[in-house]
Amino acid sequence: MTLIDHAPLAGIGLFLDFLKQTFKPKQLALVKIEIWEFLLLPFYLIIPIFMAIIIPSDKDRRLFSWGLFAKVAGVMGFTGVYLLYYGGGDTTAYFQVASALNKLILQNPSQGLEALFSGYSSEIYSYFNSNTGFPYRYICAANSTYLVSKFVTVFSFAGLNSYMLTSILLACLFFLPAWDFHKTISTFYSTPSRILSVCTLFVPSVLFWGGGISKDSITYASLLLLISCTYWVFLKKRLIVWRIFSIVVFATLITVIKPYIILVFLSSALLWIFYDQITKLSNPILRVIILPTLGIFLIVILSALFGTFSAVLGDYSSEKIIEKAIVSQQDLKRDYYGGNNFDIGTIEPNTVGVLSKFPIATFWGFYGPTVLNVNSAIMLFSAIETTILLFLTISILTFKNPLTTLKYLRSSAFLTFCLVFCVAFAFGIGLSTPNFGALVRFRIPLLPLFSLLLTTIFFRLKIDD
Repeated sequence: MTLIDHAPLAGIGLFLDFLKQTFKPKQLALVKIEIWEFLLLPFYLIIPIFMAIIIPSDKDRRLFSWGLFAKVAGVMGFTGVYLLYYGGGDTTAYFQVASALNKLILQNPSQGLEALFSGYSSEIYSYFNSNTGFPYRYICAANSTYLVSKFVTVFSFAGLNSYMLTSILLACLFFLPAWDFHKTISTFYSTPSRILSVCTLFVPSVLFWGGGISKDSITYASLLLLISCTYWVFLKKRLIVWRIFSIVVFATLITVIKPYIILVFLSSALLWIFYDQITKLSNPILRVIILPTLGIFLIVILSALFGTFSAVLGDYSSEKIIEKAIVSQQDLKRDYYGGNNFDIGTIEPNTVGVLSKFPIATFWGFYGPTVLNVNSAIMLFSAIETTILLFLTISILTFKNPLTTLKYLRSSAFLTFCLVFCVAFAFGIGLSTPNFGALVRFRIPLLPLFSLLLTTIFFRLKIDD
């Protein structure tokens, strides 16, 4: 054979070598995928098809199907990246604990159920053995991480204690709050339906980070359900039992797993509820008089609530939240997080010091990483997403007089809620999360709201032009 004849084979060899280097695990995966899981995979993929047949109306079936399949595809990508590229992580650690709980329940139901419904202790840990596997102590020791594993345990039985199959089931489950959120927003959303669908169902980062076995998936789905239920119960005054129950359950779930999300949501949701009533007043003078009173009233309520629940909030109580932000920032700068960091400078441990970082921290919370920070394929996708958001933001700020935009914001209680939630959330994660890898995950709760905010204003300004 000539050199030319060898060229195709050499090209294939170089390509395969590239794939090996690209997807070479950074560490040994904690969870293995067995052949039987791949054999059962087609049967589990029937579940989203079945859901698409029985849940939506004929009118919504196409969109529901595409949204659900996109969610499942995102989870499959998440699973592949964490097992093949990262070689595991928190997601596989959560499942390892869930798998041990699963086996303990099957081996000794009384001990297993006690471990599932009680806190971690040395006595509980002694129930595990070589047959069940020993759960990671660092996962069990913290209520937030242990609750994630317990949540996954419930679905691991239907998933046959398989990481991949359980992930598919959870993706289907987590899609339902997103669909409910989509249907809720569609009742008052004024811009094109396709844009609404992208904002609520097809944001790439949400599809990837918001459907697998993780804290982010559980809290994101819970937040969407909270927003929908808040709208129907408090603004539309429809006292539906399951929605009231959902508010209590999922607010508690978020509080245990990620307390800072509930802090931001509670503050902005109270504003949403009260401001909605103010916008309905016909007398403009009365509205002007009530607004400052509302601000003071909200501050008093929130201060009382944070003081009352300080024990539950732990590190996120009013006395410790600044210290927690600084510690988190310093920790995520360490080399073992991959070095994909940005620096907002030294934070002075006081209110003035924290507020001085508002502009730069909020910018990174919304728009980091930029295309200038890209050093991996995963980060490239995030950078493209943030570039689009930055383009929309600049377009809105320069398209017309900012006062016109402000006037439109003031006319909508929901957009005011979106703005307050997104700004507070972006500031919080930008302040405490200087690592891009963590930032793109932590940011997903604000993405649908921020996308809705930007696209609504953008199209409204174009229509009025």
